[in-house]
Amino acid sequence: MKIGLLLLFLFGSLISGMAQDLPTISLRSKDGRTIDAQILYRLADGKTGFRVRRGNGAEFDIESSSLTIDSILGASQELQRQEREMAGDIKEVLVTHKVTKFIEGKYHYWFDIRNLRVEAFSGKVKITLLNKKEGVTNGDAVFSSPAPIAPGSGANGTLESETGPPSVSGDASVVGFLYEVIEDEKVVYERKVKIPDQVK
Repeated sequence: MKIGLLLLFLFGSLISGMAQDLPTISLRSKDGRTIDAQILYRLADGKTGFRVRRGNGAEFDIESSSLTIDSILGASQELQRQEREMAGDIKEVLVTHKVTKFIEGKYHYWFDIRNLRVEAFSGKVKITLLNKKEGVTNGDAVFSSPAPIAPGSGANGTLESETGPPSVSGDASVVGFLYEVIEDEKVVYERKVKIPDQVK
């Protein structure tokens, strides 16, 4: 039975009151990832509440508007990352957006590149501005430091674009960025992050 039909059946049972217990779905992606997700509730706006159980036994309560394994896994991984970040348990290179400014006809996006590892970071970080239109980008740059970045220290990076956030550029706006951590000419870590709809 296809995943979509299975999910439709489970949700139909849940809504009609036929299921007394909260149903659990087990999914496997094409690349072998698996996930068990207990359905907690379904909201009027289409979002569904899940309790996700990962292979290590950890549980996360998330909301997702999509019923694909990628969206559910992505939400749980992001929540796990945020919790680890708050606990100071991430040992990685983290890139955060600091501010967007409009200067001399262009939008300048400022980023902080922070080394959260226990050892110095001597690699590179590539940052790509992501457009609201799927598959469209608005510029990229590769940043490296003249000297290794010490643990707990950081560096700044700036990208310029003629395209601004949604409040000024509408459907063709910059909505986020992708950063890739590069070591020995290989991408060892990458992540997509949203950019706030604000310009100073």
